[in-house]
Amino acid sequence: MGDAPDTGMDAVQRRLMFEDECILVDENDRAVGHASKYSCHLWENILKGNSLHRAFSVFLFNSKYELLLQQRSATKVTFPLVWTNTCCSHPLYRESELIDEGALGVRNAAQRKLLDELGIPAEDVPVDQFTPLGRMLYKAPSDGKWGEHELDYLLFIVRDVNVNPNPDEVADKKVCDANPQLIVSGELRALQPIFQIYGRRQVFSGPVVTLKVFEDNVLIREFLEEKGNGRVLVVDGGGSLRCAILGGNPVVQAQNNGWAGIVVNGCIRDVDEINGCDIGVRALASHPMKANKKGMGRNMYP
Repeated sequence: MGDAPDTGMDAVQRRLMFEDECILVDENDRAVGHASKYSCHLWENILKGNSLHRAFSVFLFNSKYELLLQQRSATKVTFPLVWTNTCCSHPLYRESELIDEGALGVRNAAQRKLLDELGIPAEDVPVDQFTPLGRMLYKAPSDGKWGEHELDYLLFIVRDVNVNPNPDEVADKKVCDANPQLIVSGELRALQPIFQIYGRRQVFSGPVVTLKVFEDNVLIREFLEEKGNGRVLVVDGGGSLRCAILGGNPVVQAQNNGWAGIVVNGCIRDVDEINGCDIGVRALASHPMKANKKGMGRNMYP
């Protein structure tokens, strides 16, 4: 597909899609080139395996430790009107945002995008106040044409700021706090984890068996060695994004043993291998790091 402007695309978003050059990386976060934002987010390019690029997710808390959330604009090309953390974007292929030491390039980009999207001045979010908490591999379709394949830096910052959203980028904003009184009353409105789609089965169902682990995959592998008989394994991995608790080999085994699907509240790895399996898999994200093998966890977890 050529880089011809899409006629239905918002003018501002179209300009950014063709002018912005993302930093292409390998799975070890080594820069290997650059490509337009448009090219990097075409799902057909992502499936070819040549669109992995560096990205970041900012989680901005105020002094009360309330998290600022944004709803993406309706004109965004990927994930329009989706509620997300404070700011998700990309460092660009420019000198100030290519600095690897201390993730300075990523932090410079985060400062730039907080101004672009939320009107937060640079002096209110100094780059030395961002704390990089780690990186994760992330791959998800947005629709039939667009998607994401990123090596994503997680950046935390605690600052009291004034927010003036850019309507081309942000539809709405909210502050998310603990709200203990709403928890007691049952009126709390919470954002659910967004599970990404893997495997060849877009839809699957069956009797559910459950398992609770944390950054350990021994029990998962043992379960999937059994005959599935059309069952679905649901794994509460505690939402950890620090390592993968499911890889390609056990998913292949699950496919061969007749499991219908696997749902993981955590990360997986070997995404290309899993996407070739005739089974449904849902997970929060992908991560290259392997899990522990201590056999810790609980089965038949309610």
